[in-house]
Amino acid sequence: MTDPRGGPASDREARRSEIAIAIVITVAARAIPDWWVLAEPWRRNLLGLRAVRWDAYWTAWLLIFGALLALSSPIRSGLRFGAFRQHRRAVALVTLGPPVLAALLYPLFPTRPFGNLSAAMWTTGPLAQNLIFLGFIYGRLEPIVPGMVGRRIPVRWALVATCLCFGVFHLPNLRTLPVGVVLAQVAYTSLLMIVPGLSRQWTGSSLYATLCHVLVNLVAWLS
Repeated sequence: MTDPRGGPASDREARRSEIAIAIVITVAARAIPDWWVLAEPWRRNLLGLRAVRWDAYWTAWLLIFGALLALSSPIRSGLRFGAFRQHRRAVALVTLGPPVLAALLYPLFPTRPFGNLSAAMWTTGPLAQNLIFLGFIYGRLEPIVPGMVGRRIPVRWALVATCLCFGVFHLPNLRTLPVGVVLAQVAYTSLLMIVPGLSRQWTGSSLYATLCHVLVNLVAWLS
């Protein structure tokens, strides 16, 4: 029962509501570019849209969706520099480390499952995704799920939940990729997003994690 004066009952209801919103946004982010009203003009080549690759067209709509969400509450969505000076060394470590690791490891992979994607997918895609997940979704979850995972694990549950949503976002790739590839993708996007995501937790800004995501993808694309 909801307590109109606040308290555990109202807190639980608010938490459930925000988690439900996060799930809906995750599903919508994946589904919206495929909606008939958006996809059909490209399929029919209206106004010469087929000159744009489908992955770039899809990413453009995802970016619009993310921008509309994040710009509705830019500060809460981390569109600021935040407390960078206080955490600059730690932020540099968690945001520059992953691109360096990608540069070392990605060339060793036997296959390139996303090698045929356009540069727009590799660069604009991370911007769109971070506006949605580490921007809008994390911004809504942080005040309502404020606790840490544990005393020795200084990671907020809000960040864990956000990263899980980001992993689920990749599940529809099962339509076009082998199960093993997609499961690996879901695992590393869920777990490894926590590393640059710490910069969001520390500074209140989503910009540094976004830069990290773009650099990792750019390194992989150039490889």
